[in-house]
Amino acid sequence: MFNTVFFIVALSPIVVGLGFILKPKKMKKVQAWFRKKLEKVENRLLKSHKKVGFAFVALGMMMVYTYFQPIWVYNMFMAARVVIGVFFPDMMPADFQPVEATPMVCI
Repeated sequence: MFNTVFFIVALSPIVVGLGFILKPKKMKKVQAWFRKKLEKVENRLLKSHKKVGFAFVALGMMMVYTYFQPIWVYNMFMAARVVIGVFFPDMMPADFQPVEATPMVCI
């Protein structure tokens, strides 16, 4: 899951770079369009500065918490699986093989 997100994030500059190499005029138009959108977003963010500040603080705290306790991500996936199993029981297989922990022996 995280690998896919990082892969997509890594592909973004490659695609933008290829756009600048192959179609510079189109990239100039796209850049102007994107700049206008960013200015509108900036104005909206400044108007609701308390909500934005709280969102950044919450995101930062979540990232720090993930650094110290990364198991919560796994627990959220397990909770989502339980909730999906309750509301959509056909999506989850009835019989599954439980994982068995075997001790590793290094000689």
